[in-house]
Amino acid sequence: MSPNGEQKKTASQDVKEAEGIGDTDGTLGRIADFTKKQLRKIFPKLLSKTEPEVNPHNSKQEGLYTLPEGKNEIVPDEDAIIPLGIRKYPLGRDVNIPRKDGTLSKAKITGFNENSHVFFVEWREGEVLLCKKLTLKDLDAVNKSDNAEKISGRQEIIAIGDSNGSIRTYLWNLEHSGVIDKAGNWVGGSRRVVIHGDILADRGTDGFSILEKNREIRAQARSQGGDISVLAGNHDDFMFSFLTKRNGSHGNGLSISMINNQGKGLLELTEFSGDKNLILDFDEAIKHDRLNSPEILEKMRNNRRGVILLKEMCDMKLCEQIGDTIYSHTDPTDEILKMILEKGVDHINDVFRTALRNTFFGGAPFDGAKYNKVFDTFLSTGNRLFDKNRIPIETGQTDYLLPQNLIEKLKEQGIKRMVFGHSDLGKGNRKFNIGGIEFVNVDQQSLRNGNLTISAARIKNGEVETGTDMFYLQK
Repeated sequence: MSPNGEQKKTASQDVKEAEGIGDTDGTLGRIADFTKKQLRKIFPKLLSKTEPEVNPHNSKQEGLYTLPEGKNEIVPDEDAIIPLGIRKYPLGRDVNIPRKDGTLSKAKITGFNENSHVFFVEWREGEVLLCKKLTLKDLDAVNKSDNAEKISGRQEIIAIGDSNGSIRTYLWNLEHSGVIDKAGNWVGGSRRVVIHGDILADRGTDGFSILEKNREIRAQARSQGGDISVLAGNHDDFMFSFLTKRNGSHGNGLSISMINNQGKGLLELTEFSGDKNLILDFDEAIKHDRLNSPEILEKMRNNRRGVILLKEMCDMKLCEQIGDTIYSHTDPTDEILKMILEKGVDHINDVFRTALRNTFFGGAPFDGAKYNKVFDTFLSTGNRLFDKNRIPIETGQTDYLLPQNLIEKLKEQGIKRMVFGHSDLGKGNRKFNIGGIEFVNVDQQSLRNGNLTISAARIKNGEVETGTDMFYLQK
C-alpha cells in the first residue's frame, strides 16, 4: 500500500501503452483490460464471490465495462445503450481524483461497473502504478471546478454555420463573431466555438485549407483556455463515403457529389493521385483515372499533409454537448433524439471516430453493418424536418414536429436547447420553440443577394443571439 492508502502494482504489472490516432484533445492514452482475477485482487470488497465470472476476452458481461488491452478507447457495439456514468466520464478519460491526504492527482478511467456504479481509475507515481475505485459523486466533487463554465452554461459559445467548402465563409464568420482578428489569429480568449460542418466535398474547393487553418486556430484557442469543435456535415460524409466505400445513404460519395457539382470539393483528393496536379473537373478527373479511392487513401497515409488531413477528419464529431445545449449539423430528427438519449453524445462520437480510424489508419474495410446506422442517422442529406415545415415554424405551430415524449426526456436530462445547421431557414426564422426546448438554426448562406451575413449564433448566460440579429453587412 502507498502512504495514501492506494493499492499498488509492481512495474512488471505495468499497463501497456497505446497511441491514439488523432488524439488532439488528450483524452486517450494508457489503458488496461482487467480480468476477474486482477479486479478481485485490487478491489476484493467490490467483487463478491457471488458475482458472475467475467470472461477476460469479453468485458461487456454483467455490467462491467473495461478498456480492452492494446486498445486506446472503448469500442462498444453500435446498438449498445451506454450507462449515464460512462457518458459523463468515458473510459480512457483523464480526470482529477481525491487523495486521502486531501490533494488531487490526475488519473485515467479504466473501468466502470454498471451494477455497483463504481469507476476504476489508475495513475502512475514514478515506477509505481496506483489504483482506486470512485463513485460518480466522488468524481463530480473534484472535476466540476475544471468544467464549471461548461456545466453551468456561463461560458460563451459561438456556433458557426455551414462553411460550404469556402475558406472565405469560414474566416468571415469567425472574424465577425469576434473570435479571430483580420489576420486569422485567435482573439476569443476562453470562448468555445462549434463549427457546423460541410467543410469537405461541398461546392467550394477550400476544404483542406479550412481543416489546416482550423487546426492552427484551435491550437491558439486552447492556449488561451478556449476550444473549437468541428461537426461533420452531410457533405463531409460525401468525402467519408468515397474514401471508406461505406455504401450508406450517400452511396459511394462520388455520384452524389457530381450532381450539379454540389460536391466539387471532393476533387481536392486529386492532389493525392496521379501526378498530384489538382483537377477540378469531374469529367477530366474520371477520364484520367484520378478518383481511385484506394490509391488516394494509401498516398494520404504516406504523405505528411495527407496524414494531417485524415487526422482532422477523425477528430470531427457527429454532435456536441456543452452545458444545456446540444449541437448537430442536420435538422434534429426523431432518430437523432432517440440515439442521443439512448447512447449519449460521447458514445456516438466514439463510434463515429473509431469507424474512420479503423479504415483511414488501420486499413480495415469499413464495417457498414456495424457503423452505417450512426453515420446515416446524423449525416443524411434528407434530414430536412424543419426546412420542410417552414410555415408551422413561422406561425408557431411547432409542438407536433417532434414527439413530445422525446422532448420531455431531453428536458429531464437538463437539455434546454438544440443548435443545427444544414437547412437555411432564411432571415427571421432562426429560433423557435418545441415543447419547451429552443431550436436555433445557424445555416444561412453568407453571400445572399449581394449581401454578406453572419451565419452564426452566440450563446451566453442562457441567451441566444443569432447572426441575423447581430449583423447584416453590405458587401
